[in-house]
Amino acid sequence: NAENEDVYFGIVLAGLQAPLPTAFEAALFSAEMLFPEEVTSFYGELSTEDKERYVQHRWGQDGVSLFKQMQGNDYTVPIGMHKPWWYHSDEVLQTTDMLHHCKFLKYMYRPEDSKYGDILNEGKKVVWAGVG
Repeated sequence: NAENEDVYFGIVLAGLQAPLPTAFEAALFSAEMLFPEEVTSFYGELSTEDKERYVQHRWGQDGVSLFKQMQGNDYTVPIGMHKPWWYHSDEVLQTTDMLHHCKFLKYMYRPEDSKYGDILNEGKKVVWAGVG
């Protein structure tokens, strides 16, 4: 089940003594439940300078200009995504900006495959990373 996957990676990363990124850096890399803007709303806002420093470290210098372009959008689109259709509606995933910045989303996800409504309709509580 899904929890075993998270436990597995938590144990492996701890065993490797891997340096872990900040929550914001992790959201720049990949989104499942939280996009970078949601991370800062849960864990505290970062200065523009700190955000750009993290972006440059993870995305390179060209990434900073891309990040700045995305600031007018609803979401900063990360490098990758892992089952975002479990936690985000089609109104988020099917926007022009999302499909423009995540060019492969249309090949890995079809709106009819969404689990978002199922989770809400089953009355399950969506628990955000460390919150809830």
